[in-house]
Amino acid sequence: MSIILMEEEFMQFYLGIKYKEDLSNKALIEKISCIVEEEDHEIVCVHKDLEDWGRNHVSSEDLMMRTMEMIDDCDALLIEFSEKGVGLGIEAGYAFAKSIPVYVLLPKGKLLSTTMNGICKKCFEYETTEDIVMSIKEIGKTS
Repeated sequence: MSIILMEEEFMQFYLGIKYKEDLSNKALIEKISCIVEEEDHEIVCVHKDLEDWGRNHVSSEDLMMRTMEMIDDCDALLIEFSEKGVGLGIEAGYAFAKSIPVYVLLPKGKLLSTTMNGICKKCFEYETTEDIVMSIKEIGKTS
């Protein structure tokens, strides 16, 4: 009997996460980014890569255009859903309309909105860093 191992495919992720002007979720963005990169994928995030943690001011109009360009260049959208946000819905809806798969990282005990649940390919509940690692591994194998 032979065993077929599924090899992970390289992916470029876009990370959607609720914007925090005080950068109170910077550590979480960095943690998720690190996990994705350690799994040999790439990840982009508006806060980190476009705005450079608030050091680069981007106008509202330019922000939306650049965000859509970043999503267009990705293989999948990864939404961290600790909090609901209009921007997250716009990003996920845009990706869904462009047939870019949307995956959600949902902290254990949080509720996923009906709309997000309807468009995401899969929702991964997490409590620990290892849960996030396993989620990224699974996405890499199913894409």
